[in-house]
Amino acid sequence: MDLIIGYGNTLRGDDAVGIDIAQEVINWQIEKVEVLTCTQLTLDLAEKLAQFARVIFIDASLELSTGATIEQIAKADYVEGFTHHCNINCLISLAQCLYDRSPQVWLIKVAALDFSLGAPLSPVTMQAKYQAINILKCFFRELCMN
Repeated sequence: MDLIIGYGNTLRGDDAVGIDIAQEVINWQIEKVEVLTCTQLTLDLAEKLAQFARVIFIDASLELSTGATIEQIAKADYVEGFTHHCNINCLISLAQCLYDRSPQVWLIKVAALDFSLGAPLSPVTMQAKYQAINILKCFFRELCMN
């Protein structure tokens, strides 16, 4: 089974794009794919990760000026320590440490520019959103073919 986690803040303009994409994927009704949305990554997600073979995270990114990318995240060898801030590597490490399982993990980054309170998705992020959706469609098409 696969898990998709779209995260971000729906009140902060382009930061909502991860959640928007995840909600779109729910409508596809893909068998054996679970979709979650959340405002931020938290340590309790490690238990969820340990239940899946593959996990795709979707998030807004200030690193990109346009478009969307997908990258596989390498499994971390150790847990660095925990604070109030949790990232993908932390979750992978924690799933391995606590449950002796860690999935294959990918991150889809979506170009984001405007995190203003109450703003809609910017034109750049809206275009990147559709690129990210196409990346997901290709990802699942390839899995179905293998």
